[in-house]
Amino acid sequence: MRRSTVLTWCAALLAACGTAQGIEGPGSSDVLFVRTAAGLSALPVAGGAPRTLPGGVASFDLGTLATTEWGDDSTTLKRLSPRGEQLASATLEGRLRARLVSGSGELVALTASEDGGDVYMPAPRPRTRIVVVDETGREARYALNGNFEPEAFSTDDRELFMIEYVPPLAPERYRVRRLRLRDGRVLPIGRLKLNAPGQMQGTGRTQVHSPGGEELYTLYTQQDDAGHAAEDHGSEAHAFVHVLNLEDSWAHCIDLPQVFGRGSASASAITTDPYGLNVFVVDWTHGVVASLNPSKVRVRETAHLHLGDPDEQTFATATDDRLFVGGNDEVVVIDTEDMQIVDRWNMDGEVIGLRTSRDRERVYVATPGRVTAIDLDGNDLFGFDAPGATGFEEVWQP
Repeated sequence: MRRSTVLTWCAALLAACGTAQGIEGPGSSDVLFVRTAAGLSALPVAGGAPRTLPGGVASFDLGTLATTEWGDDSTTLKRLSPRGEQLASATLEGRLRARLVSGSGELVALTASEDGGDVYMPAPRPRTRIVVVDETGREARYALNGNFEPEAFSTDDRELFMIEYVPPLAPERYRVRRLRLRDGRVLPIGRLKLNAPGQMQGTGRTQVHSPGGEELYTLYTQQDDAGHAAEDHGSEAHAFVHVLNLEDSWAHCIDLPQVFGRGSASASAITTDPYGLNVFVVDWTHGVVASLNPSKVRVRETAHLHLGDPDEQTFATATDDRLFVGGNDEVVVIDTEDMQIVDRWNMDGEVIGLRTSRDRERVYVATPGRVTAIDLDGNDLFGFDAPGATGFEEVWQP
């Protein structure tokens, strides 16, 4: 890979010193949203001071962001554009955490700040408080019996899909529920072909939206008992992709080849192509890639490839005809038509994040303390320092 770095950021924002130099040309309008120990941060490629977004969350397309700041016993909720302009602000009673922004950008779901846990299992609690705030600052508060975590809003903003953990004081299993916002009723999720699990159990969970936001694909690994009739697996541990349709309120599970259920959650990655025609699941350590057809809710093709030495972290992103997979200090390029490796990019450090630009002309690769932009032929375009970044959230382009 040709190395021609034309942009350097001086240890800025995240270390709060220095000012970035900007670039002109392709990619100059991109804003990279990265995760740090402090939360979400925005890095403008064209230069200028990066922005820290306290308690930041974003809609699936980054069209609207929400931040929260705490007072003594209050929360200031702000809505921002991707450029950082404030769209609205509201002061809410109690200390709350922003959890979700709806696809329309009109609703924000918040929970109590003390609700802890992780992405797999929450802290034990018998009741859950959820606050939903609209763009005018009007709020609705829901006191639910049970242990719930917000998952996604429906596309019409009438329902909030949630994960319910059971039993609530000793969570070990979970299931999908929906909160009807107009009256606060908690309802079961619909099923497609009766193949959605009633309850799930496991430790692996990572997800991605479809490009249009109509569906949410969650990869579940290490499922000792999936709670549904898993073809060809019996009672053995395996993995599946949980398809949650946010438009018509149904769910379905696509069972994956057994090898996907053997590794840790972070060893697998899930992504879609730009049109949502394919969902790709990758396990770097076991060298397997699955292509799923979301419209027919089934596995289209599985390929066994030598991706690289075993690694506990896998990252993936895709363009029209290429799948980019990151692991160790490499990015492997796969032709999605014949599912064969066509290139390898050697990086200067461990890959910790991977995203394509919205115009699908560049791939941004994050390594510890640095981000590099690479064209689709494997040539370096520019790079910059990003101390403190632990991974990508998304790339926004106007």
